[in-house]
This record gives sequence, structure tokens and C-alpha cells, in this order.
Amino acid sequence: MTTHLSVRLNDGRVLPVNLRHHGRTRRLTARLDPRDDAVRVTAPPRVKAKEIQAFLDEHRDWLADQLAKRGARIALTPGTQLPIDGV
Repeated sequence: MTTHLSVRLNDGRVLPVNLRHHGRTRRLTARLDPRDDAVRVTAPPRVKAKEIQAFLDEHRDWLADQLAKRGARIALTPGTQLPIDGV
């Protein structure tokens, strides 16, 4: 059975969650996927979706801070100038 999880940030954005249960994992971890704005959650095998959703809800401010640190994305198209060291 596939469980679809998401987390709603305080500004109204909804981030999808990619969940991975791993046998060696002892605690819940959340990371932002560097390729998109999805949250990657790794969980121990027997953690239920309800517990994972509560974990995400508790950490929504942290997720918002991590997104803010990323800054704006730059669309890579022909002729795009890429800033290097902020210049």
C-alpha cells in the first residue's frame, strides 16, 4: 500500500513527501531534495504514516527555513548568465 504524504507550510505552500522505510534507520530524518521542493523522509520500518505526518508538522518551520536558504532557482536556458560567488 502506498501512502501519499505532504506537508503544508505556514505560507500555504504544500510540499510533497517521498517516503523511504529503511531497515537500518533508527530515527526519522527529513531532507529537502536538491532537485525539487520535495521532502525526503527516511523512517524505521514500523513507523506509521500518522507518526511521520506529525513529525513533518512539527518541523514545518525548519523546512520553510531550508527553502528560504536555497534562494531563487535560475532557469537554465541558452544565454542565461549564471552568478558565480554572488556576482
